Amino acid sequence: MQRVRLMPPDPHDTNTWRFAIWLQANAPWLIAGVVAFFMVLVRAYFDRAKLTKRDVAEAVICAAIVTGLRPVMLTMGIGDDFATIVGVITGILGFRFFRPAVESVARRYLGHRGDK
Repeated sequence: MQRVRLMPPDPHDTNTWRFAIWLQANAPWLIAGVVAFFMVLVRAYFDRAKLTKRDVAEAVICAAIVTGLRPVMLTMGIGDDFATIVGVITGILGFRFFRPAVESVARRYLGHRGDK
């Protein structure tokens, strides 16, 4: 019997279903990362009326930060409902705003290990 292309995945294919469940659980923060990405690009475009590679790199960094914030925000008691707001705020502020905090955390972590 030939399988129809529009049929759902095989119910015994556990990897596909695990990925679908993971995607559903993390969708708000993945969408927030995409929102942050585009907010950085829009902010950079309105500042200089052109985009550079550095702006795209900053957008990717902000999107990665927002996407990775889910466990931290859930620990702080901030639910998935606020994911888009966090993405917009991070996109507007940009990585330039967060760079000093990231550098100080990195220095503390590396300082405790004894590395320089």
